[in-house]
Amino acid sequence: MKIASIIIPVYNRHEQLERCLNSLIEQKEIMYEDFEIVIHDMSDNFINQEFVSHKKLSSACSITYIHNSKSGFNISNCRNIAANHAEGKYLTFIDVDLIVPNNFIESLLKRLNTISQENICLIHYIYGFNTLFGSEQADKLFQLEPGFEKFNCNSNDYLDIRDVIFSDQENKYSEIWVFGWSGLITYSKKYFVKLNGFDESFEGWGSEDTDLSYRMFKDDVVFIPTKEIYGVHIPHIQNISNKNESNFINRKALHKKFFDVRTELYMLTTGLFYQNYWNMIESITFDGLNPLYTDSFIKSINSMISEEKETLCIGLDSPSAISKLSFNHYLVMNSKMSERIYYSIGDAHIYESLGISTKFSDDYFDIVILFDSIRFFPKSMLALILQECSRISKKVIRVNTKTFDSYVFNSGVKNLLGNNEIDNSINGIEVYENEY
Repeated sequence: MKIASIIIPVYNRHEQLERCLNSLIEQKEIMYEDFEIVIHDMSDNFINQEFVSHKKLSSACSITYIHNSKSGFNISNCRNIAANHAEGKYLTFIDVDLIVPNNFIESLLKRLNTISQENICLIHYIYGFNTLFGSEQADKLFQLEPGFEKFNCNSNDYLDIRDVIFSDQENKYSEIWVFGWSGLITYSKKYFVKLNGFDESFEGWGSEDTDLSYRMFKDDVVFIPTKEIYGVHIPHIQNISNKNESNFINRKALHKKFFDVRTELYMLTTGLFYQNYWNMIESITFDGLNPLYTDSFIKSINSMISEEKETLCIGLDSPSAISKLSFNHYLVMNSKMSERIYYSIGDAHIYESLGISTKFSDDYFDIVILFDSIRFFPKSMLALILQECSRISKKVIRVNTKTFDSYVFNSGVKNLLGNNEIDNSINGIEVYENEY
Protein backbone atom coordinates (compact mmCIF):
# COMPACT_ATOMS: atom_id res chain seq x y z
CA MET A 1 0.00 0.00 0.00
CA LYS A 2 1.20 3.48 -0.81
CA ILE A 3 1.59 5.89 2.08
CA ALA A 4 -0.16 8.84 0.48
CA SER A 5 -2.45 9.61 -2.43
CA ILE A 6 -2.36 13.24 -3.54
CA ILE A 7 -5.72 14.15 -5.03
CA ILE A 8 -6.34 17.04 -7.43
CA PRO A 9 -9.98 17.78 -8.34
CA VAL A 10 -10.26 19.95 -11.44
CA TYR A 11 -12.88 21.50 -13.69
CA ASN A 12 -11.29 23.09 -16.78
CA ARG A 13 -8.51 25.41 -15.42
CA HIS A 14 -5.83 23.92 -17.67
CA GLU A 15 -3.09 26.44 -16.84
CA GLN A 16 -3.60 25.97 -13.11
CA LEU A 17 -3.55 22.18 -13.41
CA GLU A 18 -0.34 22.36 -15.42
CA ARG A 19 1.33 24.52 -12.76
CA CYS A 20 0.03 22.43 -9.83
CA LEU A 21 0.93 19.03 -11.32
CA ASN A 22 4.38 20.18 -12.42
CA SER A 23 5.13 21.34 -8.88
CA LEU A 24 4.16 17.90 -7.53
CA ILE A 25 6.29 16.09 -10.10
CA GLU A 26 9.39 18.28 -9.79
CA GLN A 27 10.26 17.06 -6.31
CA LYS A 28 13.61 16.05 -4.83
CA GLU A 29 14.67 13.02 -2.80
CA ILE A 30 11.44 11.06 -2.96
CA MET A 31 10.52 7.40 -3.17
CA TYR A 32 8.04 7.20 -6.03
CA GLU A 33 6.61 3.91 -4.79
CA ASP A 34 5.41 5.59 -1.57
CA PHE A 35 2.90 7.97 -3.14
CA GLU A 36 0.68 8.54 -6.13
CA ILE A 37 -1.16 11.43 -7.75
CA VAL A 38 -4.85 11.04 -8.56
CA ILE A 39 -6.50 13.62 -10.82
CA HIS A 40 -10.24 13.71 -11.29
CA ASP A 41 -11.11 15.96 -14.20
CA MET A 42 -14.74 16.94 -14.72
CA SER A 43 -13.96 19.34 -17.58
CA ASP A 44 -16.14 19.49 -20.66
CA ASN A 45 -13.10 19.16 -22.97
CA PHE A 46 -10.00 16.98 -23.36
CA ILE A 47 -7.24 19.59 -23.01
CA ASN A 48 -6.28 18.42 -19.52
CA GLN A 49 -6.32 14.78 -20.60
CA GLU A 50 -3.75 15.40 -23.34
CA PHE A 51 -1.48 17.24 -20.94
CA VAL A 52 -1.70 14.59 -18.20
CA SER A 53 -1.13 11.76 -20.70
CA HIS A 54 2.12 13.42 -21.73
CA LYS A 55 3.19 13.81 -18.09
CA LYS A 56 2.46 10.15 -17.34
CA LEU A 57 4.85 9.14 -20.10
CA SER A 58 7.64 11.52 -19.08
CA SER A 59 7.50 11.10 -15.28
CA ALA A 60 8.41 8.23 -12.96
CA CYS A 61 5.59 9.29 -10.68
CA SER A 62 2.43 7.17 -10.55
CA ILE A 63 -0.42 9.27 -11.96
CA THR A 64 -4.04 8.13 -12.18
CA TYR A 65 -6.24 10.27 -14.40
CA ILE A 66 -10.04 10.07 -14.35
CA HIS A 67 -12.12 12.07 -16.81
CA ASN A 68 -15.79 12.27 -15.99
CA SER A 69 -17.44 15.08 -17.89
CA LYS A 70 -21.00 15.90 -16.96
CA SER A 71 -23.17 18.96 -16.63
CA GLY A 72 -22.32 21.00 -13.57
CA PHE A 73 -19.44 20.58 -11.16
CA ASN A 74 -19.85 19.25 -7.64
CA ILE A 75 -16.55 19.50 -5.78
CA SER A 76 -17.57 16.91 -3.18
CA ASN A 77 -18.49 14.36 -5.83
CA CYS A 78 -15.27 15.10 -7.69
CA ARG A 79 -13.15 14.47 -4.59
CA ASN A 80 -15.06 11.37 -3.52
CA ILE A 81 -14.66 9.64 -6.88
CA ALA A 82 -10.94 10.38 -6.84
CA ALA A 83 -10.68 9.01 -3.28
CA ASN A 84 -12.35 5.78 -4.42
CA HIS A 85 -9.52 5.29 -6.92
CA ALA A 86 -6.79 6.16 -4.41
CA GLU A 87 -4.55 3.44 -2.97
CA GLY A 88 -2.84 5.44 -0.24
CA LYS A 89 -3.24 4.99 3.50
CA TYR A 90 -3.65 8.76 3.69
CA LEU A 91 -5.45 11.11 1.30
CA THR A 92 -3.97 14.55 0.67
CA PHE A 93 -6.35 16.89 -1.14
CA ILE A 94 -4.87 19.87 -2.94
CA ASP A 95 -6.76 22.56 -4.82
CA VAL A 96 -5.68 23.07 -8.40
CA ASP A 97 -4.80 26.74 -7.78
CA LEU A 98 -1.93 25.80 -5.43
CA ILE A 99 1.69 24.94 -6.10
CA VAL A 100 4.07 23.32 -3.63
CA PRO A 101 7.83 23.53 -2.93
CA ASN A 102 10.17 20.78 -4.12
CA ASN A 103 10.35 19.19 -0.66
CA PHE A 104 6.58 18.99 -0.17
CA ILE A 105 6.19 15.25 -0.69
CA GLU A 106 9.37 14.48 1.24
CA SER A 107 8.07 16.52 4.21
CA LEU A 108 4.62 14.97 3.95
CA LEU A 109 5.86 11.37 3.89
CA LYS A 110 8.33 12.05 6.68
CA ARG A 111 5.54 13.38 8.90
CA LEU A 112 3.15 10.56 8.07
CA ASN A 113 5.82 7.97 8.86
CA THR A 114 6.07 9.35 12.41
CA ILE A 115 2.34 8.91 13.07
CA SER A 116 1.18 5.71 14.70
CA GLN A 117 -2.57 6.33 14.97
CA GLU A 118 -4.98 6.58 12.07
CA ASN A 119 -7.45 9.02 13.61
CA ILE A 120 -5.55 12.09 12.42
CA CYS A 121 -6.06 15.00 10.08
CA LEU A 122 -3.14 17.19 9.01
CA ILE A 123 -4.05 20.81 8.27
CA HIS A 124 -1.39 22.23 5.95
CA TYR A 125 -0.32 25.86 5.66
CA ILE A 126 -1.31 27.92 2.61
CA TYR A 127 0.64 31.08 1.80
CA GLY A 128 -1.19 33.74 -0.19
CA PHE A 129 -4.55 32.41 0.96
CA ASN A 130 -6.26 35.79 0.61
CA THR A 131 -3.96 37.49 -1.89
CA LEU A 132 -6.14 39.14 -4.52
CA PHE A 133 -5.67 38.69 -8.24
CA GLY A 134 -4.19 41.81 -9.83
CA SER A 135 -2.67 43.12 -6.60
CA GLU A 136 0.98 44.07 -6.21
CA GLN A 137 1.44 41.16 -3.80
CA ALA A 138 0.11 38.73 -6.40
CA ASP A 139 2.97 39.53 -8.79
CA LYS A 140 5.49 37.78 -6.53
CA LEU A 141 3.38 34.64 -6.44
CA PHE A 142 3.16 34.46 -10.23
CA GLN A 143 6.96 34.53 -10.38
CA LEU A 144 7.18 31.20 -8.55
CA GLU A 145 8.04 28.31 -10.82
CA PRO A 146 7.34 24.60 -10.23
CA GLY A 147 10.30 23.10 -8.42
CA PHE A 148 10.90 26.18 -6.26
CA GLU A 149 12.86 25.35 -3.13
CA LYS A 150 11.35 27.65 -0.55
CA PHE A 151 8.81 30.44 -0.38
CA ASN A 152 10.63 33.36 1.22
CA CYS A 153 7.87 35.24 2.94
CA ASN A 154 9.02 38.50 4.52
CA SER A 155 5.60 40.10 4.58
CA ASN A 156 2.39 39.51 6.51
CA ASP A 157 0.57 39.95 3.20
CA TYR A 158 1.10 36.28 2.39
CA LEU A 159 0.39 34.64 5.74
CA ASP A 160 -2.29 31.99 5.97
CA ILE A 161 -5.32 33.66 7.57
CA ARG A 162 -5.31 30.73 10.03
CA ASP A 163 -1.69 31.47 10.99
CA VAL A 164 -2.29 31.54 14.77
CA ILE A 165 -3.35 27.89 14.93
CA PHE A 166 0.02 26.80 13.52
CA SER A 167 1.85 28.32 16.49
CA ASP A 168 -0.71 27.35 19.13
CA GLN A 169 1.54 25.66 21.68
CA GLU A 170 -1.05 25.93 24.45
CA ASN A 171 -3.86 24.26 22.48
CA LYS A 172 -6.13 27.26 22.92
CA TYR A 173 -8.05 26.47 19.75
CA SER A 174 -10.25 23.62 20.91
CA GLU A 175 -12.61 24.21 17.97
CA ILE A 176 -9.92 23.64 15.36
CA TRP A 177 -12.38 21.82 13.10
CA VAL A 178 -13.58 25.19 11.77
CA PHE A 179 -10.14 25.54 10.14
CA GLY A 180 -10.24 22.12 8.44
CA TRP A 181 -10.48 23.49 4.92
CA SER A 182 -9.79 21.22 1.99
CA GLY A 183 -7.50 23.51 -0.02
CA LEU A 184 -4.56 21.51 1.32
CA ILE A 185 -5.35 18.85 3.89
CA THR A 186 -4.55 15.21 4.68
CA TYR A 187 -7.10 12.72 6.02
CA SER A 188 -6.70 9.13 7.08
CA LYS A 189 -8.40 7.12 4.34
CA LYS A 190 -9.79 4.76 6.98
CA TYR A 191 -11.71 7.61 8.62
CA PHE A 192 -12.56 9.25 5.32
CA VAL A 193 -14.28 6.04 4.22
CA LYS A 194 -15.81 5.45 7.65
CA LEU A 195 -17.49 8.87 7.53
CA ASN A 196 -18.54 8.52 3.86
CA GLY A 197 -16.27 11.27 2.61
CA PHE A 198 -17.56 14.66 1.51
CA ASP A 199 -21.30 15.26 1.61
CA GLU A 200 -22.38 15.69 -2.01
CA SER A 201 -25.60 17.49 -1.09
CA PHE A 202 -23.63 20.73 -0.64
CA GLU A 203 -23.79 22.87 -3.76
CA GLY A 204 -21.75 25.86 -4.80
CA TRP A 205 -18.78 27.00 -2.73
CA GLY A 206 -17.92 26.45 0.92
CA SER A 207 -18.62 24.39 4.05
CA GLU A 208 -18.54 20.93 2.45
CA ASP A 209 -15.01 20.59 3.84
CA THR A 210 -15.93 22.03 7.25
CA ASP A 211 -18.79 19.55 7.39
CA LEU A 212 -16.36 16.64 6.96
CA SER A 213 -13.95 18.14 9.48
CA TYR A 214 -16.78 18.52 11.98
CA ARG A 215 -17.83 14.90 11.55
CA MET A 216 -14.21 13.89 12.10
CA PHE A 217 -14.04 16.13 15.17
CA LYS A 218 -17.13 14.41 16.58
CA ASP A 219 -15.48 11.05 15.87
CA ASP A 220 -12.41 12.03 17.96
CA VAL A 221 -10.05 12.60 15.04
CA VAL A 222 -6.96 14.57 16.11
CA PHE A 223 -6.25 17.71 14.04
CA ILE A 224 -2.56 18.58 13.61
CA PRO A 225 -1.55 21.92 12.02
CA THR A 226 1.66 21.49 9.97
CA LYS A 227 3.31 24.73 8.91
CA GLU A 228 6.36 22.95 7.48
CA ILE A 229 4.17 21.17 4.92
CA TYR A 230 2.76 23.99 2.84
CA GLY A 231 1.49 25.20 -0.48
CA VAL A 232 1.25 28.60 -2.14
CA HIS A 233 -2.02 29.89 -3.53
CA ILE A 234 -1.73 31.46 -6.97
CA PRO A 235 -4.45 34.16 -7.23
CA HIS A 236 -7.11 34.06 -9.92
CA ILE A 237 -10.25 36.00 -10.75
CA GLN A 238 -13.09 35.15 -8.36
CA ASN A 239 -16.68 36.24 -7.86
CA ILE A 240 -16.40 37.06 -4.15
CA SER A 241 -20.05 38.04 -3.66
CA ASN A 242 -21.30 34.75 -5.13
CA LYS A 243 -18.85 32.78 -2.98
CA ASN A 244 -19.94 34.58 0.18
CA GLU A 245 -23.62 33.99 -0.56
CA SER A 246 -23.03 30.33 -1.36
CA ASN A 247 -20.94 29.85 1.77
CA PHE A 248 -23.65 31.36 3.98
CA ILE A 249 -26.30 29.07 2.47
CA ASN A 250 -24.06 26.05 3.00
CA ARG A 251 -23.28 27.01 6.60
CA LYS A 252 -27.01 26.97 7.30
CA ALA A 253 -27.27 23.60 5.54
CA LEU A 254 -24.48 22.24 7.73
CA HIS A 255 -26.33 23.30 10.87
CA LYS A 256 -29.54 21.62 9.71
CA LYS A 257 -27.64 18.32 9.62
CA PHE A 258 -26.70 18.48 13.30
CA PHE A 259 -28.81 21.10 15.09
CA ASP A 260 -26.29 21.53 17.89
CA VAL A 261 -24.73 24.59 19.50
CA ARG A 262 -21.45 24.35 17.61
CA THR A 263 -23.04 24.35 14.17
CA GLU A 264 -25.57 26.96 15.24
CA LEU A 265 -22.72 29.30 16.14
CA TYR A 266 -20.98 28.40 12.87
CA MET A 267 -23.92 29.95 11.00
CA LEU A 268 -23.12 33.28 12.64
CA THR A 269 -19.34 33.37 12.66
CA THR A 270 -16.33 31.34 11.60
CA GLY A 271 -12.56 31.50 11.49
CA LEU A 272 -10.66 33.14 14.33
CA PHE A 273 -13.77 34.81 15.80
CA TYR A 274 -15.46 31.45 16.28
CA GLN A 275 -13.18 30.36 19.12
CA ASN A 276 -13.71 33.62 21.03
CA TYR A 277 -17.49 33.31 20.88
CA TRP A 278 -17.34 29.62 21.72
CA ASN A 279 -15.29 30.34 24.84
CA MET A 280 -17.94 32.82 25.97
CA ILE A 281 -20.80 30.39 25.32
CA GLU A 282 -19.01 27.58 27.15
CA SER A 283 -18.46 29.70 30.25
CA ILE A 284 -21.73 31.62 30.48
CA THR A 285 -24.50 30.84 32.96
CA PHE A 286 -27.89 32.52 33.27
CA ASP A 287 -27.88 32.52 37.05
CA GLY A 288 -26.20 35.89 37.61
CA LEU A 289 -28.31 37.51 34.89
CA ASN A 290 -31.65 36.71 36.51
CA PRO A 291 -33.11 38.10 39.74
CA LEU A 292 -33.95 35.80 42.63
CA TYR A 293 -37.50 35.01 41.59
CA THR A 294 -40.08 34.93 44.39
CA ASP A 295 -42.43 32.03 45.09
CA SER A 296 -45.39 34.16 44.01
CA PHE A 297 -43.69 34.83 40.67
CA ILE A 298 -43.00 31.11 40.19
CA LYS A 299 -46.67 30.38 40.87
CA SER A 300 -47.75 32.93 38.28
CA ILE A 301 -45.50 31.29 35.66
CA ASN A 302 -46.86 27.84 36.51
CA SER A 303 -50.36 29.22 36.17
CA MET A 304 -49.55 30.46 32.64
CA ILE A 305 -48.31 27.06 31.48
CA SER A 306 -50.59 24.75 33.46
CA GLU A 307 -53.13 24.26 30.67
CA GLU A 308 -50.58 24.01 27.86
CA LYS A 309 -49.26 20.73 26.44
CA GLU A 310 -45.81 21.70 25.09
CA THR A 311 -43.97 24.36 27.10
CA LEU A 312 -40.43 25.68 26.71
CA CYS A 313 -38.29 27.64 29.17
CA ILE A 314 -35.41 29.77 27.86
CA GLY A 315 -32.91 31.77 29.91
CA LEU A 316 -33.12 30.03 33.26
CA ASP A 317 -30.62 27.60 34.82
CA SER A 318 -31.21 28.03 38.54
CA PRO A 319 -31.86 24.54 40.00
CA SER A 320 -33.87 25.98 42.90
CA ALA A 321 -36.21 27.90 40.58
CA ILE A 322 -36.50 25.12 38.00
CA SER A 323 -37.37 22.53 40.65
CA LYS A 324 -40.53 24.56 41.36
CA LEU A 325 -41.53 25.09 37.72
CA SER A 326 -43.60 22.79 35.51
CA PHE A 327 -42.09 23.25 32.03
CA ASN A 328 -41.61 20.07 30.03
CA HIS A 329 -38.80 21.49 27.85
CA TYR A 330 -35.74 23.56 28.79
CA LEU A 331 -33.32 25.24 26.40
CA VAL A 332 -29.76 25.83 27.65
CA MET A 333 -26.64 27.01 25.86
CA ASN A 334 -23.91 24.66 27.07
CA SER A 335 -23.22 21.38 28.84
CA LYS A 336 -22.46 23.20 32.09
CA MET A 337 -26.04 24.46 32.20
CA SER A 338 -27.36 20.98 31.39
CA GLU A 339 -25.45 19.55 34.32
CA ARG A 340 -26.70 22.31 36.63
CA ILE A 341 -30.37 21.61 36.04
CA TYR A 342 -30.34 17.89 35.18
CA TYR A 343 -31.51 16.69 38.60
CA SER A 344 -34.13 19.45 38.92
CA ILE A 345 -36.22 18.95 35.80
CA GLY A 346 -37.94 15.63 36.51
CA ASP A 347 -39.23 14.14 33.26
CA ALA A 348 -38.67 17.30 31.22
CA HIS A 349 -36.31 17.46 28.23
CA ILE A 350 -33.12 19.52 27.94
CA TYR A 351 -31.95 20.96 24.61
CA GLU A 352 -28.59 22.62 24.10
CA SER A 353 -29.03 25.45 21.62
CA LEU A 354 -28.47 29.18 21.22
CA GLY A 355 -32.15 29.45 20.37
CA ILE A 356 -31.37 30.99 16.98
CA SER A 357 -32.06 28.00 14.74
CA THR A 358 -33.70 25.03 16.43
CA LYS A 359 -34.91 21.69 15.12
CA PHE A 360 -38.53 22.30 16.17
CA SER A 361 -41.28 22.65 13.59
CA ASP A 362 -43.50 25.71 13.27
CA ASP A 363 -45.83 26.19 16.27
CA TYR A 364 -44.44 23.07 17.95
CA PHE A 365 -44.83 24.68 21.37
CA ASP A 366 -47.98 26.04 22.89
CA ILE A 367 -46.00 28.57 24.90
CA VAL A 368 -42.38 29.72 25.23
CA ILE A 369 -41.31 31.88 28.16
CA LEU A 370 -38.02 33.77 28.04
CA PHE A 371 -36.56 34.93 31.33
CA ASP A 372 -34.69 38.14 32.13
CA SER A 373 -31.20 36.88 31.27
CA ILE A 374 -31.84 36.87 27.53
CA ARG A 375 -32.07 40.69 27.57
CA PHE A 376 -28.34 40.91 28.18
CA PHE A 377 -27.31 39.25 24.95
CA PRO A 378 -26.15 41.33 21.96
CA LYS A 379 -29.09 42.99 20.27
CA SER A 380 -28.58 41.26 16.91
CA MET A 381 -28.44 37.84 18.56
CA LEU A 382 -31.50 38.57 20.70
CA ALA A 383 -33.53 39.57 17.65
CA LEU A 384 -32.77 36.20 16.05
CA ILE A 385 -33.77 34.35 19.23
CA LEU A 386 -37.10 36.20 19.41
CA GLN A 387 -37.80 35.52 15.73
CA GLU A 388 -37.12 31.82 16.21
CA CYS A 389 -39.38 31.70 19.28
CA SER A 390 -42.17 33.30 17.26
CA ARG A 391 -41.73 30.59 14.64
CA ILE A 392 -41.72 27.56 16.93
CA SER A 393 -44.39 28.65 19.41
CA LYS A 394 -48.02 29.75 19.27
CA LYS A 395 -47.42 32.09 22.18
CA VAL A 396 -44.22 33.81 23.37
CA ILE A 397 -43.86 35.64 26.67
CA ARG A 398 -40.80 37.62 27.70
CA VAL A 399 -40.28 38.23 31.41
CA ASN A 400 -39.21 41.79 32.15
CA THR A 401 -38.09 42.62 35.69
CA LYS A 402 -37.41 46.34 35.30
CA THR A 403 -36.16 46.99 38.81
CA PHE A 404 -33.50 44.35 38.22
CA ASP A 405 -32.01 46.32 35.31
CA SER A 406 -30.31 49.00 37.35
CA TYR A 407 -28.53 46.43 39.51
CA VAL A 408 -27.29 44.35 36.59
CA PHE A 409 -26.29 47.21 34.32
CA ASN A 410 -24.52 49.11 37.07
CA SER A 411 -22.46 45.99 37.75
CA GLY A 412 -20.95 46.15 34.26
CA VAL A 413 -22.79 43.28 32.59
CA LYS A 414 -24.06 45.67 29.92
CA ASN A 415 -20.53 46.27 28.71
CA LEU A 416 -19.78 42.55 28.72
CA LEU A 417 -22.74 41.18 26.80
CA GLY A 418 -24.83 43.85 25.16
CA ASN A 419 -27.82 45.98 26.08
CA ASN A 420 -31.47 45.64 26.99
CA GLU A 421 -32.93 47.54 24.06
CA ILE A 422 -35.35 44.93 22.75
CA ASP A 423 -37.25 45.20 19.50
CA ASN A 424 -40.85 44.63 20.56
CA SER A 425 -42.14 44.87 17.00
CA ILE A 426 -41.73 41.13 16.42
CA ASN A 427 -45.21 39.69 16.11
CA GLY A 428 -46.51 37.56 18.94
CA ILE A 429 -44.12 38.66 21.70
CA GLU A 430 -45.89 39.48 24.95
CA VAL A 431 -44.14 41.14 27.88
CA TYR A 432 -44.79 40.02 31.43
CA GLU A 433 -43.77 42.78 33.84
CA ASN A 434 -42.35 41.45 37.09
CA GLU A 435 -41.53 43.37 40.27
CA TYR A 436 -38.17 42.68 41.91
